[in-house]
Amino acid sequence: MTTTPEPTRGVPRIEGDPAPTLRADHNALADWVRDNTPENNLLVPGSVAGEGVRVSARGRIDFTNATTISVDGVFTPKHRNYVVLLDVSSATEETDIHLVLRVNGVGSAANYDVEALTGRHTSVYASQHADTTSIPLQAWSGKNHWVELTLARPATTLPTIGKLLSFSTITPPTQHTATVMKSFLHRPHTAFDGFKITATTGTARITGMIWVYGYHYG
Repeated sequence: MTTTPEPTRGVPRIEGDPAPTLRADHNALADWVRDNTPENNLLVPGSVAGEGVRVSARGRIDFTNATTISVDGVFTPKHRNYVVLLDVSSATEETDIHLVLRVNGVGSAANYDVEALTGRHTSVYASQHADTTSIPLQAWSGKNHWVELTLARPATTLPTIGKLLSFSTITPPTQHTATVMKSFLHRPHTAFDGFKITATTGTARITGMIWVYGYHYG
């Protein structure tokens, strides 16, 4: 008996001699793990755009000195939910980073509601952005950001909802950090296929990587 590993992590499928029932049951489990755990479903976008933006054959999106990163053709009815990981490893100046959802290459710059709970230094406070033009991803304006963003049903004609956890480093005059948890809603019943990320402060340019994972078939 031999096993054939999947190209990403998960339960390997069985090929070869075992009884057909055993093989079918095991492979059904392997397929379920692949389809329902986001770390096993790194997606390849249909296209990316922006100065210094490129995508690898396996789906990792790299950007260097970019002001905007557009990712299209990545949300489809095949998956119900998505995880977007954003790693901004450097920026030319401290910056905020915002996201808008897109369909057919056009961003939706309205109707976002965002609730946030932020911790910075020894202070914790809540804030709200109602009917705003985008989703702020950062915990605080800074040069380094790590964002884990979960989107529910963006490719359906239901309102898109989600949550994010973000960590930011504030550099001058001494290094500090900030962390934020946010929930958000996009009100209209719009099916989206992508998103656009923008460094919104001054002339800031950002460098880093993005990964998009899909899970739970629609």
